[in-house]
Amino acid sequence: MLADRLKAAEEKEPEAAERFLARIAPRFRDILELKEHAPELVEVRIDELRTGMAIVSAARALRRLAAEAPASQAFAEKKQEIRGLLVRQFDLRQQLERHRIERQIADLQSVRGRLDEQTQDRTKIIDGHLDRVVFRALDAERDEGDRRGPRRDGDAGDRDD
Repeated sequence: MLADRLKAAEEKEPEAAERFLARIAPRFRDILELKEHAPELVEVRIDELRTGMAIVSAARALRRLAAEAPASQAFAEKKQEIRGLLVRQFDLRQQLERHRIERQIADLQSVRGRLDEQTQDRTKIIDGHLDRVVFRALDAERDEGDRRGPRRDGDAGDRDD
């Protein structure tokens, strides 16, 4: 369906096909991300995209019916079809959003767990940082001494003039 729409758009209006691709490309990125992080939702996202395209198609048909016979039974039926599609799209989007929120909650719980671990290991972490700071400070002092040349405290490298 999508490939057919794109092909038809390319034949009729190449610029419209480019606009269509620009609109749809981020949605494909969403699907690829879902495939990596939540493969069970890939079909839900694809179904949501298909439903959106069906809504657009049905809206075009409704526009044609409105021009021909706005009070017709076909118009009322098309309107009900669109409502059903909107209900489906809403439910699919809610499912996707619910999953996104649950993933964020899990991520926050994980971060909170790491923070709690750090709190428990506070003394150990601080002592480790202190050791590194002292080592670097002493190492830097030795480096400075090597660059300045012999020390004046009677080191064998001193010269008597």
